[in-house]
Amino acid sequence: MALVNEYKTYHPKREDPWKCEEDIYTKTNQIDQSIQVLQDAISKFALCPKCWLRYADLMMDQGNYNEAAIYLKKLATNPISAESVNMAYVFYLDGLCRMTLWQQTDEYQEEEYDEKTVKAIYRCFRKALNHSD
Repeated sequence: MALVNEYKTYHPKREDPWKCEEDIYTKTNQIDQSIQVLQDAISKFALCPKCWLRYADLMMDQGNYNEAAIYLKKLATNPISAESVNMAYVFYLDGLCRMTLWQQTDEYQEEEYDEKTVKAIYRCFRKALNHSD
């Protein structure tokens, strides 16, 4: 952790030190601290694709799909994200998130599917498959 704190000191405008700290907490099974570090980074930086992706991933693991959707949308609509993260994975998670949220609706239970919703989900998965990553 001392190295991470030095990393933050020498690179205060980069998200990487925050992601490193999150990695340490995740690998030591301290998920709550991981989430807190990511939330801190997200509030500190206007653009932090690595933290957004990891946060969305953790939120999906915890079943908080609405929260994950916010950051997946940011990743998918920000062209700079492609420089830092695997966009195929972003689109895959986005498709899973949309599908799960849709399955929790009354519309899904009635088995009368909105074509627009279904196409949006398929489009996410198709982007994931076709992406160069």
